[in-house]
Amino acid sequence: MTKSTQRIWYGVLAAGAALGGVASFMQLLEKIQLLKNPDASLLCNLNSVFNCTNVLNAPQSAVFGFPNALMSLILFIVFMTVGLVGLTGGIVARRMRIGTQLLSLFTLGFGLWFLWQSTFYIGAICLYCLLNFSGLILVNIAWVRINSIDVPNAKSTRLKLQGVIAQNYDLVAWGLITIGVLLTIYLRLGIS
Repeated sequence: MTKSTQRIWYGVLAAGAALGGVASFMQLLEKIQLLKNPDASLLCNLNSVFNCTNVLNAPQSAVFGFPNALMSLILFIVFMTVGLVGLTGGIVARRMRIGTQLLSLFTLGFGLWFLWQSTFYIGAICLYCLLNFSGLILVNIAWVRINSIDVPNAKSTRLKLQGVIAQNYDLVAWGLITIGVLLTIYLRLGIS
């Protein structure tokens, strides 16, 4: 991967993190508004399906005892910081890249779990959660591309991954994951 291509992917990483960070910040503001006034009319309450109040009041929205949006905001700031360092030509150490990629994969898994909870147990979707998910997809796409040269496995595995990336099959896989999540939400909640 050339330096200019790598910078492009760091730019995608920073953009995805910025999207998720803004969505997390807005979601945190909405949660604060709800804490001040439980009857507040939130900006992201569009109907019974897209209803942030129902999502933010659910126990799943504070798994660790504080709002998930706070955790997301902090993580997106970390991702954006690393992305900006790479975008501006700074060198990001291999351990930092691999560690941050693992953190972004954990966050993606958490986001998928939360969307599953929202869809099947809460029965509502928060628009900010969908924007967070979109940001996480971009962050993870970028990390796979950036770190493909440093996969800590055998050389044959690294070459296979680079072949998948050269054919853009990784982008197809990420697209299918996104379509699967959105289709599941659509079918389960009957969005019309």
